[in-house]
Amino acid sequence: MLKYCRTLAILAGVIMTFGIMTASATARRLVFSSQQIQFDWTQIVWQGSGLAVTCPITLEGSLHERTIDKTPEALVGYITRVIVGGPVCRGGEVRALTETEPWHIRYESFEGRLPDITGINFASIGVNILRRIIIGGFPVSCLYTTSSTSRMTLRLNRNTATRAISSVTAGGAIRSNTFGCPTAMMSGTGSVNNGAGSTVTVTLI
Repeated sequence: MLKYCRTLAILAGVIMTFGIMTASATARRLVFSSQQIQFDWTQIVWQGSGLAVTCPITLEGSLHERTIDKTPEALVGYITRVIVGGPVCRGGEVRALTETEPWHIRYESFEGRLPDITGINFASIGVNILRRIIIGGFPVSCLYTTSSTSRMTLRLNRNTATRAISSVTAGGAIRSNTFGCPTAMMSGTGSVNNGAGSTVTVTLI
C-alpha cells in the first residue's frame, strides 16, 4: 500500500511538472488589457558629453491588437502624440518634431522566466527630437532620430502577482544627425496607463 501511494505521489509530481512546462512553452503571446497606452515621465534625462537636459514628457499611442506575438522586431503599434516640456526643461530645451509622427513601437524581448515575466521591452523607431544645448558657450540645435541601430527603448516593468504594468523605464543611446553633437543617453522611469488613467495589465497565453 505504501509503495502504491508513493507511486501515485511521483506520478502526480510528474503530471504537475509537465503541466507547468507545457504552460510555459505555449505562452507565446502577450495580452494587454487595453489597446490604448500612455507613458508619462515627470522627468526624463538626455545626457551626452557632460551636457544634460531634463524634461517632462508624455507619449500617447496604441497597439495594433491587444494580443501580440513575442516576435523580435515585430511592429506592434504607434506613438501618435508626444508632449515634451519645452521651456519647463532644465539645462536646455527639447522639442519633438511632431510632423514625423506616428512613431513605430516594435517588440524586442521579455525579461524573467515564463510565465512570470518581469519586463517587456519595446523600442520606438522614427522618433525625431530636437535638443538645444550650449556647446563652447554657443547655443546649438542637435537633431536626433531613432532607428534600428540607434533606439529609444521602453521597458515595461510588470508586477508578477497582479500582472499590472507598474512603470516604464526609458533608455537608449541615440546618435545625433547633426555634426559635432554628442550621442544622447536617455534615462528615466515613469508611469503607464490606458490613456484614461486606468492600470494596464499583461497576461500570457
